[in-house]
Amino acid sequence: QRLELEQLLATIENYKSQIADLESQSRWLSGTDKLQFTVEIQSLQVDLKEAELNLLEGGWRADYVFTSDRPRGWGGPGGSEVLERLAFQTDYGSWFFAGPEDREFPDYRAVQVCDKVISLG
Repeated sequence: QRLELEQLLATIENYKSQIADLESQSRWLSGTDKLQFTVEIQSLQVDLKEAELNLLEGGWRADYVFTSDRPRGWGGPGGSEVLERLAFQTDYGSWFFAGPEDREFPDYRAVQVCDKVISLG
C-alpha cells in the first residue's frame, strides 16, 4: 500500500504540473479559447481525483471500465493522458469507451463503441 500511495502521489504531482502548464498557456488567451483551457483544467482536476479515489478504494482493480474518451496512444492521435496513466496502473478485465466507430482493441482488452454511450450519473 505504501508503494501504491507513493505512485499515486507522483501521479498527482505530474498532473499538478500539467495543470500549471495549461494555466500558464491560458494566460495569453481570451474569450472562447481561454474558456476552453479553463474547462480542460477543471475537467482534468475532477476526473483525476475521482478516478484515483475510486481505483484506490478498489485496490487498482476493476472488472469493467467505462469512459467517454480513450487512453492516449490507443488507436491514433488524441485520447486522454489521464486515462493512459490510469490504464497503466489498473488491473482491469475490459475497457469500453466512446468513439467515432465500433472497433475492438484486443491488445488492450478494449472496445470502442459508436453512438451508444450516455452518462447516467
